[in-house]
Amino acid sequence: MIPYSNVGTVNSGLQKKIGQDYSVKDVKNATIMSEEEKTEARIQQDIVMWFRNEYCLKHHEPRSLIMSIPNNREHGMKEVGMMSGASDLLVMYSKDGLDFEGMMIYWVEVKTPKGRQSPKQKVFQEHVEQMGMEYVIVRSREEFILMML
Repeated sequence: MIPYSNVGTVNSGLQKKIGQDYSVKDVKNATIMSEEEKTEARIQQDIVMWFRNEYCLKHHEPRSLIMSIPNNREHGMKEVGMMSGASDLLVMYSKDGLDFEGMMIYWVEVKTPKGRQSPKQKVFQEHVEQMGMEYVIVRSREEFILMML
């Protein structure tokens, strides 16, 4: 096993909080992005790939779910349920990893390190939080991992 902190410029404090090592396969598949490469789409792709490998494989019990919420502005999409300002990801997983009683549901907005929410995203966040659900903004896979702990 190769400690994850040996790859790229990952925060060593994150490694200590996670408290686990990653295999060579995980390290080869890790995406360490430069500041220029950190588009929302790339960050989101990195998060989804990591989450699916950690929580969504057939042998995971209970099996978790992560899904993208497309928000492009194609004509007629509002009529079929698309909502402006909706978060980028919906994540459902068991915090204790044992059963669905500890199920957590997160609405996740992915932003670049300098990105800001639009007014419609702020309205969506307020709506989600009024319903008692978790809404989080993450700017990297590492922030997403910390949210999961």
